[in-house]
Amino acid sequence: MLSQTSRYALHALIVIARSGGQANVREIAEQASIPTNYLGKILHVLGRRGLLRSSRGAGGGFQLARRPEEIPLLAVIETFEDPQFFARCLLGSESCPEGRPCVAHALWVPIVEQTRRFFETTTLADLLAEGQSPAALAGPAHLHERA
Repeated sequence: MLSQTSRYALHALIVIARSGGQANVREIAEQASIPTNYLGKILHVLGRRGLLRSSRGAGGGFQLARRPEEIPLLAVIETFEDPQFFARCLLGSESCPEGRPCVAHALWVPIVEQTRRFFETTTLADLLAEGQSPAALAGPAHLHERA
Protein backbone atom coordinates (compact mmCIF):
# COMPACT_ATOMS: atom_id res chain seq x y z
CA MET A 1 0.00 0.00 0.00
CA LEU A 2 2.68 2.53 0.99
CA SER A 3 5.61 3.32 -1.26
CA GLN A 4 9.08 2.19 -0.22
CA THR A 5 9.99 5.83 0.40
CA SER A 6 7.11 6.33 2.86
CA ARG A 7 8.04 3.14 4.69
CA TYR A 8 11.68 4.21 4.87
CA ALA A 9 10.62 7.63 6.21
CA LEU A 10 8.55 6.01 8.97
CA HIS A 11 11.41 3.64 9.86
CA ALA A 12 13.85 6.56 10.03
CA LEU A 13 11.57 8.63 12.27
CA ILE A 14 11.21 5.71 14.67
CA VAL A 15 14.98 5.30 14.90
CA ILE A 16 15.45 9.04 15.48
CA ALA A 17 12.71 9.13 18.13
CA ARG A 18 14.26 6.17 19.94
CA SER A 19 17.74 7.70 19.82
CA GLY A 20 16.82 9.97 22.70
CA GLY A 21 17.89 13.12 20.92
CA GLN A 22 19.51 12.95 17.54
CA ALA A 23 21.00 10.39 15.23
CA ASN A 24 23.27 10.66 12.25
CA VAL A 25 22.51 9.27 8.82
CA ARG A 26 24.82 6.26 9.20
CA GLU A 27 23.23 5.22 12.50
CA ILE A 28 19.72 5.57 11.10
CA ALA A 29 20.60 3.73 7.89
CA GLU A 30 22.18 0.87 9.79
CA GLN A 31 19.38 0.49 12.34
CA ALA A 32 16.56 0.81 9.78
CA SER A 33 18.31 -1.06 6.92
CA ILE A 34 17.96 1.85 4.49
CA PRO A 35 20.53 2.73 1.80
CA THR A 36 22.48 5.72 3.16
CA ASN A 37 22.29 7.94 0.06
CA TYR A 38 18.55 7.39 -0.33
CA LEU A 39 18.00 7.98 3.38
CA GLY A 40 19.85 11.30 3.25
CA LYS A 41 17.44 12.56 0.59
CA ILE A 42 14.42 11.38 2.58
CA LEU A 43 15.65 13.06 5.76
CA HIS A 44 16.22 16.37 3.99
CA VAL A 45 12.70 16.28 2.57
CA LEU A 46 11.32 15.58 6.05
CA GLY A 47 13.35 18.55 7.28
CA ARG A 48 11.85 20.84 4.65
CA ARG A 49 8.39 19.66 5.76
CA GLY A 50 9.16 20.70 9.33
CA LEU A 51 9.26 17.19 10.76
CA LEU A 52 13.03 17.10 11.38
CA ARG A 53 15.82 19.48 12.32
CA SER A 54 19.41 18.86 11.39
CA SER A 55 22.78 19.99 12.61
CA ARG A 56 26.08 19.68 10.83
CA GLY A 57 29.55 18.85 11.98
CA ALA A 58 30.94 16.54 14.61
CA GLY A 59 28.12 15.31 16.77
CA GLY A 60 25.56 16.52 14.25
CA GLY A 61 22.63 14.64 12.91
CA PHE A 62 18.86 14.68 12.74
CA GLN A 63 16.31 15.15 15.47
CA LEU A 64 12.55 15.43 15.56
CA ALA A 65 11.28 18.98 15.11
CA ARG A 66 8.13 18.11 17.06
CA ARG A 67 7.26 15.70 19.82
CA PRO A 68 6.31 12.21 18.56
CA GLU A 69 2.69 12.70 19.65
CA GLU A 70 2.52 15.78 17.40
CA ILE A 71 3.53 13.86 14.26
CA PRO A 72 0.57 12.09 12.66
CA LEU A 73 1.56 9.38 10.20
CA LEU A 74 -0.41 11.27 7.56
CA ALA A 75 2.10 14.14 7.73
CA VAL A 76 4.84 11.67 6.81
CA ILE A 77 3.12 9.77 4.03
CA GLU A 78 1.60 12.89 2.41
CA THR A 79 5.17 14.01 1.90
CA PHE A 80 6.00 11.05 -0.33
CA GLU A 81 2.75 9.65 -1.71
CA ASP A 82 0.86 10.80 -4.78
CA PRO A 83 -1.79 13.44 -3.94
CA GLN A 84 -4.40 10.97 -5.23
CA PHE A 85 -3.27 8.29 -2.75
CA PHE A 86 -6.67 8.10 -1.05
CA ALA A 87 -8.74 8.81 -4.17
CA ARG A 88 -7.54 5.96 -6.38
CA CYS A 89 -10.08 3.52 -7.66
CA LEU A 90 -9.62 -0.08 -6.52
CA LEU A 91 -9.89 -1.22 -10.14
CA GLY A 92 -7.08 1.01 -11.37
CA SER A 93 -8.55 4.34 -12.49
CA GLU A 94 -7.08 7.55 -11.09
CA SER A 95 -10.47 8.03 -9.43
CA CYS A 96 -14.01 6.84 -9.95
CA PRO A 97 -15.91 9.26 -12.20
CA GLU A 98 -18.68 11.15 -10.41
CA GLY A 99 -22.01 9.61 -11.33
CA ARG A 100 -20.37 6.50 -12.83
CA PRO A 101 -18.39 4.81 -10.06
CA CYS A 102 -16.77 1.44 -10.64
CA VAL A 103 -18.49 -1.72 -9.42
CA ALA A 104 -16.22 -1.90 -6.35
CA HIS A 105 -16.66 1.75 -5.34
CA ALA A 106 -19.33 1.33 -2.64
CA LEU A 107 -17.32 -1.45 -0.98
CA TRP A 108 -13.94 0.26 -1.35
CA VAL A 109 -14.76 3.79 -0.09
CA PRO A 110 -15.33 2.80 3.58
CA ILE A 111 -11.98 0.99 3.62
CA VAL A 112 -10.18 4.00 2.15
CA GLU A 113 -11.87 6.32 4.66
CA GLN A 114 -10.89 4.03 7.55
CA THR A 115 -7.31 3.91 6.27
CA ARG A 116 -7.17 7.70 5.99
CA ARG A 117 -8.51 8.05 9.55
CA PHE A 118 -5.83 5.63 10.74
CA PHE A 119 -3.06 7.76 9.21
CA GLU A 120 -4.66 10.99 10.51
CA THR A 121 -5.12 9.78 14.10
CA THR A 122 -2.11 7.50 14.58
CA THR A 123 1.04 9.32 15.60
CA LEU A 124 4.69 8.44 15.76
CA ALA A 125 4.22 8.18 19.53
CA ASP A 126 1.57 5.50 19.02
CA LEU A 127 4.06 3.41 17.05
CA LEU A 128 6.71 3.91 19.70
CA ALA A 129 4.26 2.96 22.46
CA GLU A 130 3.52 -0.30 20.69
CA GLY A 131 7.21 -1.17 20.87
CA GLN A 132 7.46 -1.63 17.13
CA SER A 133 10.96 -1.98 15.76
CA PRO A 134 11.63 -0.66 12.24
CA ALA A 135 11.60 -4.25 10.96
CA ALA A 136 8.29 -4.98 12.71
CA LEU A 137 6.76 -1.83 11.25
CA ALA A 138 7.14 -3.38 7.82
CA GLY A 139 4.16 -5.58 8.66
CA PRO A 140 2.47 -8.12 6.41
CA ALA A 141 3.76 -8.65 2.89
CA HIS A 142 0.52 -7.38 1.31
CA LEU A 143 1.33 -3.88 2.57
CA HIS A 144 4.44 -3.82 0.38
CA GLU A 145 2.87 -4.01 -3.06
CA ARG A 146 4.07 -0.52 -4.09
CA ALA A 147 7.78 0.14 -4.43
